[in-house]
Parts: sequence; structure tokens; C-alpha cells
Amino acid sequence: MDEMLNIGNLIDEYQALRKRLESAVHQAPEGSIYYRKNAHGFLIPYQSRYGEKGRIHRRIGQNDPETIQALQRKRYAKKLLPKVDSCLRSLRQMKTIPAIDLYKEAAELGPQYRSCAEWASECLHPVSPAFKALKERQNPYPFENGYVDTTLGRFRSKGEALDAKILDEAGVSFLYEPAILLGNKVFYPDFAVDLYWKQMIGIIEHDGLLDDPQYRARKLNDLNRWIAYGYYPGINLLILSDHPAFGYDEVRIRKQLRAFCLP
Repeated sequence: MDEMLNIGNLIDEYQALRKRLESAVHQAPEGSIYYRKNAHGFLIPYQSRYGEKGRIHRRIGQNDPETIQALQRKRYAKKLLPKVDSCLRSLRQMKTIPAIDLYKEAAELGPQYRSCAEWASECLHPVSPAFKALKERQNPYPFENGYVDTTLGRFRSKGEALDAKILDEAGVSFLYEPAILLGNKVFYPDFAVDLYWKQMIGIIEHDGLLDDPQYRARKLNDLNRWIAYGYYPGINLLILSDHPAFGYDEVRIRKQLRAFCLP
């Protein structure tokens, strides 16, 4: 019975996604979007459509972001619709659902379509209001020596930067160092993620090497406080640590993050 209910829920979700994708196609401006590199190597958006005298090419100004976004979503939606239909057919026939990697589809079109994947992901699984209310990078403590700068921002350690990279590649929306109030004390966990299928906010802490007794004792106190306020390891709390001999074990941590953050 539970399996039947789950399949029914999936069909409803994919039908809702299909309606939003169709809406993105039909409500978008006429024509399609493509990009050309200018003399400086930057991608400039153009709109291509048919007019009375044949095909018309129009450069879309950067002051017209709504047109750019609408045409991007239209192109992305047209690419994704056949795969959504395939999923619906398989679900109705009680077969295994083909995986749709929203972020992979966007990456094949180009990095500028990343926002389309986030939009489609939110159409499929709306972000909870509690997660939306959080703001990232709230930790007031300054970055000390050893911080790492990446395309995703600045992180306090290499381990945290690698965690963020894995989450980003998996298409997981995360917040770095948001402010979480536990009782009368504010905590700044390394990451918060939206566990939408559990209707929970997930907390991820990367503790690094725990060979320092004082550091280990402090982290144990933090763990006890998380548990006291309803954050339980394996449910909505994930504690990561480095291997004492090999340091950052990417294979193991990748598995842990994907198992925790993805349904």
C-alpha cells in the first residue's frame, strides 16, 4: 500500500512539473535564445525568431533580464519535457522510474542555465518556508589563516570547500553558516540543507580531525545541544570528520552527503 501511495505521489509531482514546464514554453517570448562571445570572451544573449522577411536576430540587453530568463526556461523546458513524459509512462506502468538529473540537463546547455535547474527543482519540490527564511554566512567570527576561496565563495577550511563542491554538483541547495537559535544560544553550523521530503531542515557539521581533546570535548557539547533541540544524527543531523591517517576521504564523504541530502 505504501508503495502504491508513493507512486501516486510521484505521478502527481511529475504532472505538476510538466504543467509548469509547458507553461514556461507557451508563455515565453517568441523565438529562442542563443549566445555569442564578444571580443572580451563574454557570452552575450541573442534572441532568434522568424519575422516577415525571414529569421531575425536581436541582441538582448542586460537590462532585460526577464526576457533572458523566460527564453532560457523555455529552452530548458523543451529539453526536459520528453524525459518527464518518459517518467510518467514508466510510473503508470509500475516500472522503475528513470532518473532525471535536472542539473545535468542544464549543464549540457551551458553554465548560464543553472538557474533553470534550480527553478525546475523548486517546481518539483518547493523549498520549505523555514529554509527560505534562513540567511547564509551569518557567522560574525573573521576568517583566519587557512581559509579557501572557491567559485562558491569563501570557506574556513579545505574540507568545507570540498563539501560545498559535492553538494553543488549533486544539485543540493545549501546555506553556509546560517544562524540557528538553540535555546538562548545562536549556532552557526557549517551547512544547512532543505530535507523537503521529511519536512525538516538538515544540519551538516564537518568537524575535521578530532585528535585535539579540547576540540573534541567542545564538539561533543555541541552535539548534545543539537540532540536536545531535536536534531538527531542520521535523521536531520550529519556529522562529518576527516580520516585520522588520510585526511579528507572524498569517496566516503560524497556517499554520506548524498545519502543524507537526497531522497
